[in-house]
Amino acid sequence: MSISHGRGIWAVALAAAGPVGVDVETVEAVRPAPALRLAERRLDTAEAKWLRGVPPAARATAFLWLWTQKEAVGIARGRGLRDGGLRRPVPVPEHWPPPARGALPALTLLAADPDLFCAALLAAAPHAHVLALALASAAPTAVELRAIPSTGAATRVPPPCAGTAPAPPL
Repeated sequence: MSISHGRGIWAVALAAAGPVGVDVETVEAVRPAPALRLAERRLDTAEAKWLRGVPPAARATAFLWLWTQKEAVGIARGRGLRDGGLRRPVPVPEHWPPPARGALPALTLLAADPDLFCAALLAAAPHAHVLALALASAAPTAVELRAIPSTGAATRVPPPCAGTAPAPPL
């Protein structure tokens, strides 16, 4: 089990198949210029180069796309961002922004960590957020996302973006 929270949102990940990590960040918390400087100083060189290619107005969100995946992977591995966690490569979308809301999110097998899957997605309600999930497993299957409004009644939410491999149930 893994729990994370940000302004106006909580994320809980449960997995029976292996260790799991989740992270959620509020987009307003990072400004575009500091995001690029942080990426150039702290992230993998290829990721920083990718972020430079993202339009300035979208850089804070794109930076958090990378950051939340690194956090989720670190949590699933039980190391957080220690031991080179910020330099551990994570998937980046071919185009920014990633696929439109309504597409099925999927976990991508990490090249540098062959038994770890990771995915990120955008969420907006009531604030813009980036959420990432990582799972150590041999064969993930599906992800289920639910929004629980302040009334406490669970509502099924269509997943907002796509990846390359199916993800395990939450």
